[in-house]
Amino acid sequence: MTGYRSSRISKRLVACLASALLLPLAIQVSLAAVEFSTDQWQRDVAYLADPALEGRALGSKGAAKAASYIEERFREIGLRPAPVLGARVRFPVSLDIEMDESEGHNLFRLAGPASSADLQLRKDYQPLPFSGNANLENRQLVFAGYAIADPERDYDDFAGLDIRGKIVIALRREPQEREGSSRFRGLDFTPNASFAAKARAVANRGGAGLVLVSNRLPAESADELPPFSPSAGPGKLPIPVLMARAQAIAPFFTEQGMELSSLVRMIDREGGPQSFAFPTGYRATLRVTLKGKTAEGFDVLGWKPGQTEEYIIVGAHYDHIGFGKRFAMDPAAKGTLHPGADDNASGVASMLELARTVAQGPALRRGVLFVAFAGEEHGLFGSAALLERTAELPGRLTGMINFDMVGRLRNNELFIAGLESVPGLSAPVEAAAQSAGLTLRRISEYPYSMSDHGTFLDAGVPSLLFFTGLHEEYHTARDTPDTLNPAGAHTLLDVAYETVLAMADRPGEIEYVPGKDPLIERNMREIVAPSNPLQQE
Repeated sequence: MTGYRSSRISKRLVACLASALLLPLAIQVSLAAVEFSTDQWQRDVAYLADPALEGRALGSKGAAKAASYIEERFREIGLRPAPVLGARVRFPVSLDIEMDESEGHNLFRLAGPASSADLQLRKDYQPLPFSGNANLENRQLVFAGYAIADPERDYDDFAGLDIRGKIVIALRREPQEREGSSRFRGLDFTPNASFAAKARAVANRGGAGLVLVSNRLPAESADELPPFSPSAGPGKLPIPVLMARAQAIAPFFTEQGMELSSLVRMIDREGGPQSFAFPTGYRATLRVTLKGKTAEGFDVLGWKPGQTEEYIIVGAHYDHIGFGKRFAMDPAAKGTLHPGADDNASGVASMLELARTVAQGPALRRGVLFVAFAGEEHGLFGSAALLERTAELPGRLTGMINFDMVGRLRNNELFIAGLESVPGLSAPVEAAAQSAGLTLRRISEYPYSMSDHGTFLDAGVPSLLFFTGLHEEYHTARDTPDTLNPAGAHTLLDVAYETVLAMADRPGEIEYVPGKDPLIERNMREIVAPSNPLQQE
């Protein structure tokens, strides 16, 4: 489970009332017929958490060994490679990224008829870690609203605007983001909100670079730059992308009799773009120089065909934090092995046991794509890479179930995130938990980027997370197999299997309800990676 979200998760676990519903007869029969192997679960955990795998850090030899092991286990179980995609989805990542802060290597200069300014790196602006390197001299400027073009919502910030060879200034996120009547989701973000989507929209129209305004004045007074992340994936973008403080660039709007905050209000009020080209006397020079190393991540795929063209995904991430260089919760233990038994060898082992039972059983109504994700700890890179490739798969993705840190069942409490947005699954999941003797605890905060299921929720795919709670060994060198509860994992699998059946074998659509949790807090910032729209702080 990704490190930068841990404190919020632990504070937002809200109890739910135990369901009084009983399992339907068909589900009772299916549960009785399923046999999970606690011994095999422990063997899988032991291999993945073995010191020989060196903590399975993204791009490491240990992660490659883990991927090969999971691929072989899928074959033993009887799963096929995925249609078109095969047994693996590969994606590039950039690691240990640094800004070259020597003079002139990173530069952002704005010049107009009445004023000019060299903005200060890290204080007024900074490149995003997935930015392309570039040297753009004396380029014209355009303001392109939110840098969104979405025909389905009849919205286009680029309509009538020539951005070829120019530097584009745009706002973060989306118009009318807190309005339920918005043509966008209003109480939820669409994929248009991501940094990557905006950058690609600019690049596809010939734009030379993108400068994102750090906040939405006047509603947000805070004007801080996000922390610079030393990793980016699934790949760099072809143009430079900066984040700039609103106060640093607002004077160049004011000189033309425009207020940046007024433009924001006009777009929200009228629901339409307010894009324009700056007069030719306004120019920008932009240089970005980032250094780092490249690596490759692997998602491992196993396929069980269904009776229809629809399918669901059942996944768990297999990467961890290696020797704790990043994301370690115990600073004194940095440089020591972090085996990641609960996070997330336990989730992979549980996913493999489910895969075995599904593979050996009859075909379900929908196919099931089992996926071991890489790159979760760095920012859900693997799930983002797979989501982008699902368009190549035959059929339609209708749901997703994710397992992250499921090896420490305590007090018979099972935590599940996502039920508020998939209300049709509440009754069968609650009933299965009750039948298994577990108390279901809902993570009631709308679960955007908590783990890999967040990638799919952002895309409007009904998704759930299974989770047994945080603990003092989380992201420490003490997260070892002997701290886990194999019997508890077995009980959790009973509930998970029924949830797979509810999602994969029931007729009719699985309704997705975006942003309906009444406890949602909209203090949102996009994650600083190209793969995801946002994170919650």
